[in-house]
Amino acid sequence: MSRPLVYVIDDEPSIRLYLDAALRALGCDVRLFSGVVACVEAAQDARPELVLMDWLMPGLSQAPALDALRAAGVPRIVVCSALALPDDVDRLMAAGPDGFLAKPCALEDLEDMLARWLG
Repeated sequence: MSRPLVYVIDDEPSIRLYLDAALRALGCDVRLFSGVVACVEAAQDARPELVLMDWLMPGLSQAPALDALRAAGVPRIVVCSALALPDDVDRLMAAGPDGFLAKPCALEDLEDMLARWLG
């Protein structure tokens, strides 16, 4: 059985490294990106099954980032953010991601997300 391909977009190197190790431990192939533009370009060649992205990043972020990823054919986008107050999450989810994880993401939260979105 093939391993699901998950792209991670976060401007913080330590978070990228943590998510890389955690997702690999959960059976995923992972590609890391520090920005949305590079991820969108990569998705043209190898479409991920899921993108896990930070919400607040330099450059392209938030709703325009979601739009660019959707236009590139990304089927599922889960936002991982420290903006976890209920009003923040409501505004974030209104922009259209498929899901939300609060930072810091526990391994169990990542496992639940994969089960939900990748079955």
